[in-house]
Amino acid sequence: IRALLGIFHVSSGAIVATLFFIIADSLYFGSLQIVHDGIRLGLSELCSILLHNPHNLTSISVIGKLTVTPYNFFLYNLDPNNLAVHGIHFRGLHLFVNMPMLFGPLFFLLPFPRFHNDFKGFISLKFTSLGTIIIGLLFISLAPHQEPRFLIPLLFPLALLLGPSLFNKNSLRYLRYLWIVWNVGFLLFFGAMHQAGVIPSLVHLRGVESNATTIIYWKTYMPPRHLLNCQLNGLRRDFVLEDWMGLDIETGKERLKEMKDEFYLVTPLRKESFSNSTNLVLVNSFVHIDPDRWEDSGLKIYKNQP
Repeated sequence: IRALLGIFHVSSGAIVATLFFIIADSLYFGSLQIVHDGIRLGLSELCSILLHNPHNLTSISVIGKLTVTPYNFFLYNLDPNNLAVHGIHFRGLHLFVNMPMLFGPLFFLLPFPRFHNDFKGFISLKFTSLGTIIIGLLFISLAPHQEPRFLIPLLFPLALLLGPSLFNKNSLRYLRYLWIVWNVGFLLFFGAMHQAGVIPSLVHLRGVESNATTIIYWKTYMPPRHLLNCQLNGLRRDFVLEDWMGLDIETGKERLKEMKDEFYLVTPLRKESFSNSTNLVLVNSFVHIDPDRWEDSGLKIYKNQP
């Protein structure tokens, strides 16, 4: 009976949390709308009604459909046409590259049961953590677009299962030192060098005096647009920022040929990759490393000459 009650409590909490996040996502993405007297309500207006005029709840209607984000995530990432825009990887990349890179010693200790936390006899917690890691990795690896950040949720069960092996008094000292060195090294890589040119390039462009207001980012991560929300010499500048993501080079060359007005192109690609498409002049460059394109070091800012 106690086990059944435990399952009931866990299941009830999971169902309530799942419904909350589904409704929150649906409202955020706009697929679900709450309407009162023909007016769409935002979260603040809905809370105001709940607190001050609860009798008006009877006149509220809900239209639209629910958005189940994890389901949509898998649908999107299982479509090769969608992923071709972001980049296609082999399905073993998470297992053979991203897991060792992100988790270092924790990953290498995973196959050895003697390093697993025994949770002081609560064997179910051990198998829950191990199952979460294995099943989570399996499902995430189904998509051929595999970025290291997709594996971040696996850090918690990995730390539960293997963390004590690194930091208890009986742990091997060299494993502890290796863990520290590994993390410091990748902190410097991902924090200071990996795709490091995107932010400095945006800061540079918002201060440039030019008639060009179209800025194209190509083969970088999504540039944060709010950094271009600025004023120059007291006048507001309205930029048009286009994110071409992982667009293939031939399609990109065709798009560049069709552009008539002045624009800036920000990309790690060398000019030789699209030299026949338009007249581009290199105006600046920044430190920038992308493991998908080791041969293209630095993030370049090109300006066309119409």
